[in-house]
Amino acid sequence: KSPATRRLPSCPPPGLAPEWGPGDPRLGEGTRKTLDSMLSDYEVLSVSGFQLHSVRKRDVHTQSNLERLVSFRALQRNFKLYLTTNTDLFTDDFKAVFVDKNGEEQKYNVSLQNYFIGHVVGEENSHVQAHIDGDEFSAHILMDEAEYNVEPLWRFTNSPVDGRLLVYRSQDIKNLSRIASPEVCGYIHAEADDLLPHSARRQGEHKRII
Repeated sequence: KSPATRRLPSCPPPGLAPEWGPGDPRLGEGTRKTLDSMLSDYEVLSVSGFQLHSVRKRDVHTQSNLERLVSFRALQRNFKLYLTTNTDLFTDDFKAVFVDKNGEEQKYNVSLQNYFIGHVVGEENSHVQAHIDGDEFSAHILMDEAEYNVEPLWRFTNSPVDGRLLVYRSQDIKNLSRIASPEVCGYIHAEADDLLPHSARRQGEHKRII
């Protein structure tokens, strides 16, 4: 049976995926100024511009690895990422908990199979780290020519969580201090306490990784 193919959800129909770059007024003045102050070149994509192929179906009865193919176009080139579950990212006894102001702990279930490693198809020596959670996608793509990053736009601006993604090269970073802030590149830098998705963040509570 051929692999299942789908576009990431909560998006406009195929063919209507907008692309925005530096100076584009469609981004909105606040968002555009914020991005232009941090990056000399970038592209903002609708998540509908990404195609996700399931190479191997998930076995709900086992912890078998998931395999994904993610395809998209940005910054004048095509990307096709082959991804498999990153089984080395977490220890067997890993757990995350929320701690409220009274010190009470509540366990949070982290979907370990949402974290991937892989490579760019056709690119020798390439390496990819990625996170897929519903319509939230982020990736760090390392190739001989350049280092690319894909992240939800809300990590950089006050934009709502609407499925838009920011694609940029590391060499195009102008404001490194802003890019290195806690909200940005959480999975790229693999800091354990920044791995929880946006939906898991609760105001007034702290998360602790054990």
